Amino acid sequence: MTNLLWIIPAKLVLDGLAGLKFLLDGKPKSTLAIIKAHISFYIHLPLVFERRNKEYHWIQKSKINPPNMKGTYLNSIVYKYYLEGKKKFSKLKF
Repeated sequence: MTNLLWIIPAKLVLDGLAGLKFLLDGKPKSTLAIIKAHISFYIHLPLVFERRNKEYHWIQKSKINPPNMKGTYLNSIVYKYYLEGKKKFSKLKF
């Protein structure tokens, strides 16, 4: 849960930057989609926390081995795309 305290604001900032980029590129529908997604997320935030808590407890009860993180990208794809110019997923380093 402590990860969410910095992930949510960081996502809000990055999505805001993406929304501005869409506006500057003449794609207002894409900006509107970002805004709608954020409104929906914040309306459903209590449900998200409840579901996350239940899933966390279920996972803890049924853990057998350490998690398999192979194929998981742990950095921000939005950051890599807009600030580092990585236009293809295959260009990301795992």
